[in-house]
Amino acid sequence: MRFSSAVSLGAFLHFASLQAGPSQVPSSGEYEQSLAYSMHVVRSYEFGGLIQTHDGAQWLVHPNDRSTVIKWKMDDPITITQNSTLFSCCSQYQYRFLNARDYSEVRVNVHLAPKYDGERTYWICKIDKEKGTLVLKDRSFWKVHPSDLPIFENWLVHDTVIIGTNYSSCSSESHILINVCYDPTGMLPSSSMVRVNQMGKN
Repeated sequence: MRFSSAVSLGAFLHFASLQAGPSQVPSSGEYEQSLAYSMHVVRSYEFGGLIQTHDGAQWLVHPNDRSTVIKWKMDDPITITQNSTLFSCCSQYQYRFLNARDYSEVRVNVHLAPKYDGERTYWICKIDKEKGTLVLKDRSFWKVHPSDLPIFENWLVHDTVIIGTNYSSCSSESHILINVCYDPTGMLPSSSMVRVNQMGKN
């Protein structure tokens, strides 16, 4: 679903300026493209400690940000990005959620992967590791940033991915793809991320 309200656009540009600096603030066209893959809050648990999104994924919220989540509403549109703010290198939380309704943001980690084969879940249908490209279930075609190819080398067809927005000033790619997997016990989720550009439909 696309959101075109002035409030949502303001939230997007405000958040982007904090992440990347004024010279890297994206255009309204890039804003529209990012919200094409925005997620929605379904519910929160544990007094704001867990967020469930519409694809079935659950996210662990930083303790200092839980009071913010308590104020969020069901169906709030949110965009996920990497946690690339100042001092984020020292953080155990890899990602951030931006709430386009109230401008707020919280730090998160993956707690539970999206529902496999779910209606609102994306997974890899085709992959070309030599070219650094992949196709998702909606036939969207993506190209991976060259620096992220060593990470991409471990990805496989049928892997479940989450689509986010790239706010890093280190690359011009518009999006990120997050691949969620589990350790051999099936209990502990981990994730890997690559920066990508959407090249159209396959």
